[in-house]
Amino acid sequence: DFSKVTESIEVSAVYELNEYTVIFKNGETTLKTEMVKHGFAATAPNVYDTATKKFVGWDKSFDNVTSDIIVNAKWETKKFTLTFINFDGTTVYTAEVEYGASIDSHFETADSAATYDATILDYVGWYDKSDTEKTIIDDFSELTMPAENFTLTLKLRLMDSAIGDFKVNTPADFTFSEINSAEFSVMPNEGTTLHAGVTYKYIWTINKDNVFYKTEETTESSLTLQNLAAGEYFAKVRIVASMETCDSVEKGFTADKTLIVSRADISGMTVTGVTMPYGDKTAKIGISGLLADDVVTYGTDGTTFPLQNVDLSALDCGEYEYFVRVYRGDNYNPYTSGKITVTINKATVSATVTPDDDTLTYGDTLPSLTAAINGETYTIESGKYELHLGMTSITGDVANNVGTYNIENVDISVLREKYPEKNYDIKLTTVGAITINQAKLTVTVSLDKTELTYGEDSPIISYTFSGLKSSDKEDDFTITKTKFAEKLDAGTYTAAVTISGDKTKFYNITVNAADFTVIQKAATLTIDKVNDITYGDKVPVLSATVDGVLAGDSLSYTLETGYTVGARIGEYTASVVFNAEAAENKNYAIAATGTTFNIGTKALTIKLNNTPTVAIGKTYTVEAEHLEKIGLVAGDTVTGYVTITKDVAGTYNADDFDKFISVKNAKGEDVTACYEIAYEMSVTFIEVTFAIDFADVT
Repeated sequence: DFSKVTESIEVSAVYELNEYTVIFKNGETTLKTEMVKHGFAATAPNVYDTATKKFVGWDKSFDNVTSDIIVNAKWETKKFTLTFINFDGTTVYTAEVEYGASIDSHFETADSAATYDATILDYVGWYDKSDTEKTIIDDFSELTMPAENFTLTLKLRLMDSAIGDFKVNTPADFTFSEINSAEFSVMPNEGTTLHAGVTYKYIWTINKDNVFYKTEETTESSLTLQNLAAGEYFAKVRIVASMETCDSVEKGFTADKTLIVSRADISGMTVTGVTMPYGDKTAKIGISGLLADDVVTYGTDGTTFPLQNVDLSALDCGEYEYFVRVYRGDNYNPYTSGKITVTINKATVSATVTPDDDTLTYGDTLPSLTAAINGETYTIESGKYELHLGMTSITGDVANNVGTYNIENVDISVLREKYPEKNYDIKLTTVGAITINQAKLTVTVSLDKTELTYGEDSPIISYTFSGLKSSDKEDDFTITKTKFAEKLDAGTYTAAVTISGDKTKFYNITVNAADFTVIQKAATLTIDKVNDITYGDKVPVLSATVDGVLAGDSLSYTLETGYTVGARIGEYTASVVFNAEAAENKNYAIAATGTTFNIGTKALTIKLNNTPTVAIGKTYTVEAEHLEKIGLVAGDTVTGYVTITKDVAGTYNADDFDKFISVKNAKGEDVTACYEIAYEMSVTFIEVTFAIDFADVT
């Protein structure tokens, strides 16, 4: 701030650079606008060539800008290479031509400069080298330069004169051999020239016997055929002349004669007869010298050969005559042999015979046999052979004996159906033997009853047979039944039978015995009535009634009362005691019936033998030992006392006494209840006016 200066100061001016607008343009199109300070350079935008124009710079400088400016892009039209190529690939003419300019004058120059052999080549025109269709451009007056290099190529066409005239040569005739060759060739006639630069190829067509045989292309003027079969061969050839870019031309020629390859004779053949056994599939008429594809036929008259094959194995025994013809295809004449002889003898076959079942049971149907011959099997039915064991033989179809038997005298008629006697000797071998085991025979015993009571008759034994074979019957055996005692003890018994007789050797006999049981006979023991007794009586004598016991038998038992003298009163049971296993009892089911009896109370009288006099107010007591006991059981003892006290004079009886009496037995047990006690006693109480103590005595 220098609005108020108070001292000396120095003030310097400060400037800013001017800025200018720089516009970059391509024609009417603005490419870039930039603000640039005075004296500075602008930065140009990137500009690229187009397909037809080339960018060459800007119309003014912009590296030191001092004012607003417009900078314009500068262009020039692009040039491209125009090339004319001759048919053989050489360059005829080339020029740099601007895009869009006419190329007609350049065509005229190039077309005049192109050279070629007009004796064999014909002018066709020019085509764009990039055109795969090679389309000829008919009018160049309107054709302009494209925006790329442009190459045109001259197209020519070969003429027939490039080939000329030829002759086809046929090789000499020959006889067929397995390895052979024949060369056909084609040669130019006089005046015909093969031209340099022209490529020739030969397409051969060969017919054999007037039928197409093969076609083949060669670059040489000859064709060699290898290993020709017999026949007539005729050749044709097409000669094709070609030059690169000039298309091609062809011309056909035909041979003037055929090649004849004659058939060869078959050599080295030898045919021999054979002697063989019948059916030998390996035996053949001997033919040596055959090749793999030879065809052999046979005949019997030497002129016709109708048989494609002779199966010697199918011929019956005997002698046969044959002629052989060998065909070795179309290249050989057939070979015919002289007469040969085939002799067929009987064949020997081994038959192994085995039984279909080698273990049988007596009475079975004998098994079939299986005969095996050459892997085939045949069935020989039962009954068509015999079995032998020592001097024993079995014929027919039933196993009617036992043992191990050899198989003999086999009827082989079933084998003869396939192996007839006229052509075969059969060697028979039997393998194994047939074992016939005993049949199972079951004899089942049955009883008319299986339970009886001791003393009854034994059951009746009967039986049935199960498993009898063939015509065997029960009558063929002796049967012995089990015998039993007339009277059997109680228990279980087995009833069986014993089988004997000649035919038992054919059977494994099982006897199914039958069991029966003898049960105990019911018997009763009933104790007779026992009368009641009183306490202290002797033991009553018991008796019993026995029912159900067989005559001659007796039971073992005892009778018990369950009572002893002195036993207490009450009800007692008298019972039967016995051992069921005792010998006398084991056959009886004993039912014992007891009885009861009662022990009543015994009458006991306790008596005071006098009538004492006692002063009133006094107590009178008598100990038991001073009382009389009438009816007391021996061993029992009465203890206690009786007492009475009265204040009124008078005579008093037993009912007036207080009684403290008990009875004990010898064991000290109280048995008072066993007595019905009656008391007989009296006492007289008197009034006493003087004081006298009376003795207290009875």
